[in-house]
Amino acid sequence: MRGKIWIIGLLFLPVLGDLVPVDAQDLIDAVHVPAQLVPPTGPTMRDPLYPGGSLPVDFYLGVQPVGAMDAGDLHYRVDGGAWLSIPMVFFATIEEADYWVGSFTVPSVGYVEYYLEARGPEYLTTYVYGEDNHSFTTGDEPVAQGNPFEFTIGVSPTPTPTAPGTETPLPTPTTPPSTTPTAPVTMTPMPPTTTPAAPTDTPAAPTMTPGMTDTPQHSTATPTVPVPPTETATPSASPTPAFEYEVDLVLSHEVFYGGEQFTLWDLLWNRTETVLDMNLFVILEVYGMYWFWPEWSEGISYYSTGLNPTSTTPATYVILDFPWTDVQSSGYASFLSAMISPDLTEMLSNLDVEHFEWY
Repeated sequence: MRGKIWIIGLLFLPVLGDLVPVDAQDLIDAVHVPAQLVPPTGPTMRDPLYPGGSLPVDFYLGVQPVGAMDAGDLHYRVDGGAWLSIPMVFFATIEEADYWVGSFTVPSVGYVEYYLEARGPEYLTTYVYGEDNHSFTTGDEPVAQGNPFEFTIGVSPTPTPTAPGTETPLPTPTTPPSTTPTAPVTMTPMPPTTTPAAPTDTPAAPTMTPGMTDTPQHSTATPTVPVPPTETATPSASPTPAFEYEVDLVLSHEVFYGGEQFTLWDLLWNRTETVLDMNLFVILEVYGMYWFWPEWSEGISYYSTGLNPTSTTPATYVILDFPWTDVQSSGYASFLSAMISPDLTEMLSNLDVEHFEWY
């Protein structure tokens, strides 16, 4: 059981928090959330957040406890080229945390990927990776290299709301798989420490998600008993395979309005010639709180199955499908998904993240 908790903690460290065992806790508690402010008033932890060409960019790393880190590096590459490294320097101690910074001047155009490395005499070397609103840590550098922070020079990815009813959702799969979800592990994850705190005017969660209480409640928009997933072929193919085993979350919309259909698919690739036995994780994150599919509970659950080889089309699971109800506030949330080995000791696929908003 200790090994099982360890691998889940490695993959979803911000989800499990204090459940990570002693060995995994030897990683430095390091955070780099590009869109989050360095206390108390900024700048953002990537400054500027979306830089223009030929400008210097600062990358801040927050570390606890004070003194845990004594050296570190910023690793980056441009347009998929070779990885380059520059040393980070101490910036300041703010609110019981040390902040370090690394800087370099970006080229005039291009696509930048990067991750951060923190070292300390009493801790394992820690690599920090993620995306604009999430930060993850690992002791395995290839994990960070495979899931780096990223941005396109001169481009700010501000979402543009789509008018209701203009999107065409993917076809709804119809063939059920042959296996049955396993019972959830009886653990309760703690709130993560690396996710930015929700603003004081946090909007109410939409009715499709559990309420923001100690005991999540199911809404009337979805059944209270999890529906086994549905599997079928999807007419789209991945043009440039990056993993032998890959997950790809797809939402029917990026921005939801009342009355629209909310559908979440998980496209699974097995680019080998043998059946893959694995556990599929899908997690909903709303303002630092997490629910695990298929039970949609805060206790850990996952779906065990065998994934047949997929040559040109992935196997597709319908994770959610219901009409979005009108809400009186706006907000945002994320889904995360990955495939893990049957004994929960190895991540078999990439870790995919899909964000959405509602108005």
